[in-house]
Amino acid sequence: SILTGGVKRLCDQARTREMKLTEIRVCFIGDSITIGQNDPEFLGWPGRLSALEGKNGHELSCYNLGIRGDTSGDIAGRWCKECDARLPENASCGIIFMFGINDMADQDNEGVRVSLDSSLKNARAILTSASARRRCLWIGPTPVRNGVALKAPHLGVTYGFDRDRNASMKDRKSVV
Repeated sequence: SILTGGVKRLCDQARTREMKLTEIRVCFIGDSITIGQNDPEFLGWPGRLSALEGKNGHELSCYNLGIRGDTSGDIAGRWCKECDARLPENASCGIIFMFGINDMADQDNEGVRVSLDSSLKNARAILTSASARRRCLWIGPTPVRNGVALKAPHLGVTYGFDRDRNASMKDRKSVV
């Protein structure tokens, strides 16, 4: 899959630096999907992916930095400081972003939280800056099923998700 392929590339690049054991630090920056909201094992996809890479002989430090409800604007304001604290210059490191679903969420039937153009502008700024510092990958937004119940991330707030809205972001993602 694209997830295991992205981490495998990061690990393979570290291996070419003649390290006996592939040691790599990866920050996973995102939203509730990243943190593993409602995951009965409390691993989320970063935890599962890191466990798989551990079985493949890689020493992977997994920093799951998902925050429930975060939009691309929220991530733009925090990713750099969070990664700088965890990814030293002299280590093999990477950043995997997963965001977009909360941008496309309809909040309280008042419209999307972040317009498609603003979301793509945020993504472009995040990825341009991140790729200048570290190897990075953006995954998202997560596909959703129509007709799924509204989500309530905070008391008195509801988010509605729509497959077509998310698909419109995925279709335009290549311009980033």
